[in-house]
Amino acid sequence: MERIEKEGGTSTPVARAPRKPVLTVAAGNAVLLGLGIALALAVGGYFGFQFLHAGLTTRTVPATLVGQPVDAARARVNQARLRPVVVYDAARAGQSGLVVKVKPPEGAKVRVNGDVMLVVAGRPIPAPLPAPPKDPRSGPRVIAPPAARTVPVPDVVEMSEAKARQKLTALGLEVEVRPGDPAAQAGMVQATKPKAESLVEHGAVVVLTVSTAPTPAVAPASTLVTVKDYAGTPGTDAVMDLRRAGLSAAWRYELTKIQPAGYVVRTNPPAGSQLPYGSQVTVVLAKP
Repeated sequence: MERIEKEGGTSTPVARAPRKPVLTVAAGNAVLLGLGIALALAVGGYFGFQFLHAGLTTRTVPATLVGQPVDAARARVNQARLRPVVVYDAARAGQSGLVVKVKPPEGAKVRVNGDVMLVVAGRPIPAPLPAPPKDPRSGPRVIAPPAARTVPVPDVVEMSEAKARQKLTALGLEVEVRPGDPAAQAGMVQATKPKAESLVEHGAVVVLTVSTAPTPAVAPASTLVTVKDYAGTPGTDAVMDLRRAGLSAAWRYELTKIQPAGYVVRTNPPAGSQLPYGSQVTVVLAKP
């Protein structure tokens, strides 16, 4: 309480208002700074984890592989923890023995130990044979030449998976199977990668695309489908069109000069037939 002096020596007490606590500017700035640091650490930790995780599971295809000798390109792919698959192509333009194409392309992200195909111009150079050692007792001894470093991929399209696998493994090649398009003849090889006649190294992986079983069609009541005339059209187009129309398609080959290889000669039942939904039609193709 304060007193105010008046004339005559008297004083009157006056109440003073209580002081309110004030948060200093420095304390406020410290709180904001702490929140900013915590947020920056959280964001940096999240993106750091994502970056580290991506770096542990994927690798980048090295740059400037095209134009390099095959041995140098193979070594660089191995150093990147990827698996080089060398394919020779004599029809490719470019200097023999140099890489002319890379799949996936340079700079692409690939899983660790994933395949990187190196397409090399020309044909492989056979390894030189070692000089046979001389035996003083029986004269020079002839040593059998080592196994070839490369083998051509055989044509296994339209073979069963089991038969194709047996043929490829007999040549020292590894086999990987991937599901293909649904087909009436499930379990048949539809394509290979690399393609037939490609020269690959001994032990290379050949990917087989194998047909799967078609999904059973639910036949609508009293629905008839008319078989079109597919003679002279590619067999693959005819099979796909039959399936879109609700019919099941199978195929077989026949020696003929009427149509080019792989083109439709006729169908069974013939064109114009009206069949219940889901019925099977056999497409007769010209044999390659």
